[in-house]
Amino acid sequence: MKRYFPDRDDVLNNIEHLSKVYFQINQQIRDLYDDAPSFIEICIDDGNEVNSEKIKNFLGSDKKVAIKKLNST
Repeated sequence: MKRYFPDRDDVLNNIEHLSKVYFQINQQIRDLYDDAPSFIEICIDDGNEVNSEKIKNFLGSDKKVAIKKLNST
């Protein structure tokens, strides 16, 4: 947030609140789709190999799923 809003004190001063809301929304989504077979959650920080394996298993495929990184920022 600091990177994208360097001149916005109102945003920077509310990072803690914004983080809390972000995590609450993510948890609400997890709760909503908890038992749904058509939902998968991946984390970009886990890396391509881990996420490729998760997606492959989710799709029921035996082929490796290629994940491309088009914009690293």
